[in-house]
Amino acid sequence: MTRSHRRARAIAVAEIRDRNTPHLWRLTGLAAAALCAWHLFLPL
Repeated sequence: MTRSHRRARAIAVAEIRDRNTPHLWRLTGLAAAALCAWHLFLPL
């Protein structure tokens, strides 16, 4: 009972993490693009 409950909770956490992963990747991509643009426009 405890083992199956723990496995079900782990599966739910994995599903939530997989659902939120693209949003996190989009945020990190935007931050990296902003840093690259800042470093490109800073010398000008």
